[in-house]
Amino acid sequence: VLTLTASPEPDFTIAGWINAKPRTDNPLVADVTVMHDITVGIKFKSTAAEKVQLFFFSEDETKGTVQAELNGTALEGGKTGVTVEKDSVVTFTAKPTDDYEFDRWTGTISGTEKSKTITIKEKTTTVLALFKLKRFAVTYACDPEEGGSLTAAVDGTPLENGGMVDKNKTVIFKAEAKAEYILDHWEGWDGAAAAGTTDT
Repeated sequence: VLTLTASPEPDFTIAGWINAKPRTDNPLVADVTVMHDITVGIKFKSTAAEKVQLFFFSEDETKGTVQAELNGTALEGGKTGVTVEKDSVVTFTAKPTDDYEFDRWTGTISGTEKSKTITIKEKTTTVLALFKLKRFAVTYACDPEEGGSLTAAVDGTPLENGGMVDKNKTVIFKAEAKAEYILDHWEGWDGAAAAGTTDT
């Protein structure tokens, strides 16, 4: 009776014996009659979880940042890469600064949700957050409507009533009174009480 015993290192187990019938038992006990040279080998396989590289960052950290969380623990160093186990579930959250808002994800993931949870499958996973300036609707009107006209422009380009304007942009309004009317005052924003045909 021939007895062979394999001793796997930590994080390894027996994948199979070589030049023996498909078996994974250990020790391998074979009742054989030796009639010639016999070569038997052992093949091991890793039991440790596969490791993958994860990168996560913002296009511009003055616009916003990205936070990543694994099992309730924040991951650090996303710009240089973090090693995690394959099939880890990671939640990414975009954090815009005051003047910006989250636009979308790009790279391995996509979408416009500010928070996104994915299962890490790829050997190298890259998550990039894009941000954009906040925009606001600008509406304007004359009172009474028949008293004249009011136009608006941004950077020399006409702005339609209800049009969207990037935060911190300057809007120039121009009022033209019809006959029998004069411009009385402006209203609707801080400091809008000054009279004049043009205001910003």
